[in-house]
Amino acid sequence: NGVAATGTACTSNNGAICTSCDSGYHLNDKKACAANTCTCVKGVAAAGAACTSNNVATCVSCDSGYHLDHNRACTVNTCTCSNGVAATGTACTSNNGAICTSCDSGYHLNDKKACAANTCTCVKGVAAAGAACTSN
Repeated sequence: NGVAATGTACTSNNGAICTSCDSGYHLNDKKACAANTCTCVKGVAAAGAACTSNNVATCVSCDSGYHLDHNRACTVNTCTCSNGVAATGTACTSNNGAICTSCDSGYHLNDKKACAANTCTCVKGVAAAGAACTSN
């Protein structure tokens, strides 16, 4: 998993002594190549060649409600919602997604989890509109 020491750098015959290591490995205190270990909070840690530095927080995927940021860390998703309350936590399944959990008066949650204006009808009169139209 690395480049073997030669000459004076090779201090013992047939010893596992390296001068450098392949990607995904690091030179330990015994001059041997050991697999890097990565960590990840709220996701799955990188392993093998994807774990490019030892003892570093590097994620390859994130738990529901989180996304992989530019530093390969899992960051909580942020949602928006027009005319209602934005989803948070695991309900916010897509970062920067327009996902609502409830709606203001005069709006209802549609199948796309967005708040749409209620539509009221009225036989022989004027239909309520806006906040006065309390159900769709």
